[in-house]
Amino acid sequence: MRLALLAALLPLAGSAAPFEGVLEGKMEGPHASGNTRAYVSPAGLRAEVGMVSPAARKSGLGTVRVVTIYRSDEPGRMLVLDAERKTYRVQEVVTEGQAAQGWTVKRGGTAEVAGLACEKAELTSARGDKAEVCLSAEVGGDAPWVKHIQQGGAGIGGGLVRALGDAGLRGYPLRWVHKATGAASAVSMEVTRVRREKVPEAAFRVPRGYKQAAPPAGKGLPVEAYDHMRQQEQKLTPEQKLELQQAMEKARAEKAGGKQ
Repeated sequence: MRLALLAALLPLAGSAAPFEGVLEGKMEGPHASGNTRAYVSPAGLRAEVGMVSPAARKSGLGTVRVVTIYRSDEPGRMLVLDAERKTYRVQEVVTEGQAAQGWTVKRGGTAEVAGLACEKAELTSARGDKAEVCLSAEVGGDAPWVKHIQQGGAGIGGGLVRALGDAGLRGYPLRWVHKATGAASAVSMEVTRVRREKVPEAAFRVPRGYKQAAPPAGKGLPVEAYDHMRQQEQKLTPEQKLELQQAMEKARAEKAGGKQ
């Protein structure tokens, strides 16, 4: 599910004057489409992704929304919010053992997206996956969360984000196209509107009334098992995560006597 590819790929930067504001965009793929919104300030990043697939519409599940928060004063952690259940979970951003894992990066000059300058790059993985990005060095600045996400490659399978950092590229992805080997079509994300404005500090905190969710796994598993599952989850593409989440939603609905 290419949801976390995009909820965590929404950052990486290096500018003298930190950008503050909101970036809105769209996402399209063979199995789902939707919108993205990112709130950026020196305090952190709040990435929101909303996607829906034709199958989800038919099942009455509607849009799947993922909200991920990275705080500058809490490097190494990210918060994942579930607005429907009013819950949140804390996930460690794994940096140990992360590497480019066979991705090669080729710079491609400069461009402009939604009024912001960006640097283009083409990436190819050892197994043949392709990606094209255009990164804006203006967005993100030198905030601690930027460095940690890049070091850990959070939410991006195969160390793609780490490969960009290793190549010396910095910036928020204003445009992103990813095509997996054997896929009929690509998944794309592009920022379409930029608003420079003050972002309230509350945007980077867990809303009042939310409760911490139980670990996303079966009972009785050792801590090492949870850590392993978190690492595996970070390797999923946003599209894979979307499909997984929709399957879980459908299973819960069937269990509760909802739609079959």
